[in-house]
Parts: sequence; structure tokens; C-alpha cells
Amino acid sequence: MENIKLFQWVELKYDVPNSFVRKGDRGVILDYLKPTKQQVEPGYNLQVFRDGETLDVISVPISWVIPLPEVWGENKTFEPVPEPLSILGAGTAIAFGGAFKRKLAKKKK
Repeated sequence: MENIKLFQWVELKYDVPNSFVRKGDRGVILDYLKPTKQQVEPGYNLQVFRDGETLDVISVPISWVIPLPEVWGENKTFEPVPEPLSILGAGTAIAFGGAFKRKLAKKKK
């Protein structure tokens, strides 16, 4: 059994009976379910999404899912963007620097 984290994305291998969830749908692991007398295989509670909307919350055996590398809430492609005021401040400093340099050049003439 692979070590899968909570909130890790998974893909379903099978259609889920009595549900709109179908093979290939993607979901996020919400909880781990221990085996019981009625269900000997451990499982997961999943929140399944389709087109960016929650489709259903289901419970399935572990063998019904394919783990995906992404974890909900972790965005590995995120790149920090400077705040607008930082950009404005840098632009202002450059403008004042140029203006003062021109003024100083005029005084030297």
C-alpha cells in the first residue's frame, strides 16, 4: 500500500454504484477508513470534483483509487509577484533619481 497523504488528489478506477461518480473522476482524500468486519479492506472518504464543482462525497476501498502527485492547497507552480506598491515605490525612486541627477548636472554647468 502506498503512503497517501490527506488532501492528496486521486483518480477513481471504477464507477461508484448509486452515485454520479464515474471511473476517471478526480477527488481529494478527506479521511482514512480503517477496516471493519463488514468492509475488510481499508478505504478513504473522498470529495469528488467535476468541472471545478463538488460532485459528491463518497467512501471507497483503497484499491479503487490511483494516487496522483498533487496535494490540494499546494501549488508548486506559484511564483511570488511583487506587490503593486513595491513596483510603484521602485518606479518613483527611479524617477526621482533621474530628476535629481539632471538637476545636479545643470548646477555643475
